[in-house]
Amino acid sequence: MATHLTPDELHELWSELRIELKRLGGRLGTNEVDDETATTLAATSAGSAATAATAAYEACSESADWSTKPPDVSAAVTAAREAGAPERLLRILEALSRMRTGRYGICAACHGPIPFARLLAVPETSSCIDCGSGRSAGRG
Repeated sequence: MATHLTPDELHELWSELRIELKRLGGRLGTNEVDDETATTLAATSAGSAATAATAAYEACSESADWSTKPPDVSAAVTAAREAGAPERLLRILEALSRMRTGRYGICAACHGPIPFARLLAVPETSSCIDCGSGRSAGRG
């Protein structure tokens, strides 16, 4: 299923993801991390994860041509995984990768559209509200 989002909506969400990527990459590089990230970084290489975040951020420069296809961040996704990057960084990179393949905004569980409002609130999400909260469990 192709995304239901308009090009303008995708660009707005891409901008939000890019901002979070830069913020998180900078925090990883300076070791200024929140609780979620701190526990993960205890067993990982912060420098490698920050480098992956920076590489993805640079690939997603403002000059990226969104009239054709979003930038390819697959190398950054691989590098971040290998570095044992924090979960949030991986979710952001994977969301950018889904944009490139046309799967962004589609729930990974039920394959239905994720509402634009939910994506604005949590742009790296891969699930709709029902699937994300477990409310769809037990439905036939």
